[in-house]
Amino acid sequence: MLRFRGLTAAVFLAAAVWSGSRLYGTVREYDRGDADLGQMYKAVESVYAPGPEETKEYPGENRFDGLQKLNSDIAAWIRIENTAIDYPVMHTPGEPDFYLSHGFDKEPSVYGMIYMDAGCSLDESCKNRILYGHHMKNGAMFAALSEYASGEYREAHPVILFDTPEGTEYYEVFAAMSLSASQMEESLTEWLAADTEEAYRNLTAYAMKQSFYSKKAAPRWPEPLLTLITCEYTKKDGRFLVLAGKTGKRN
Repeated sequence: MLRFRGLTAAVFLAAAVWSGSRLYGTVREYDRGDADLGQMYKAVESVYAPGPEETKEYPGENRFDGLQKLNSDIAAWIRIENTAIDYPVMHTPGEPDFYLSHGFDKEPSVYGMIYMDAGCSLDESCKNRILYGHHMKNGAMFAALSEYASGEYREAHPVILFDTPEGTEYYEVFAAMSLSASQMEESLTEWLAADTEEAYRNLTAYAMKQSFYSKKAAPRWPEPLLTLITCEYTKKDGRFLVLAGKTGKRN
């Protein structure tokens, strides 16, 4: 319960920061965010060269050794093929929302970075890994998530790749929904962590009911979940959530 209260605060703060960037953001701020990402990708290329036995799906543990030398806060990497989403996932439990307003270089940034909820982890005890990212108007960070309101888009981009030091995990999108902040509080406070079978079933059932489409069957306990959250602007204090269940293969 305490964990989700922190999570809710982070989502509200994300809205506040983004609203400020819309009102007062400048070309310079966006240029600075672009430059930070550009430098990050260049640095990643400099520390990682795939070996003969590594695959595109998972480039090996050496990648994370190199990545964490660049920034020790990197926990994972998220990719959705043929979209702009191709970013490291930051995790700072001691400062839960640090990357809400800081770039890869740890300097202030309107872009922020993709980051994982402080209460989550990469081990099996975390049943729902919750990731946050800004919805930037230039398409950066988690802006592409809003496209999942279309069933056709979901069919074209069904799988989220989540690289960890242990290997590549595949998550299949089963629901996407748009909620107001009040709905987030009233309906999801007790469920989003999915840390019990009851909470897990309530969350997946609610997501299927609220989803823009319901073509896929909901995951079953204790299959791990991945939830991506960003802001959504057709509702007051809107939130857009994409939920996916772990699958053993790539579609």
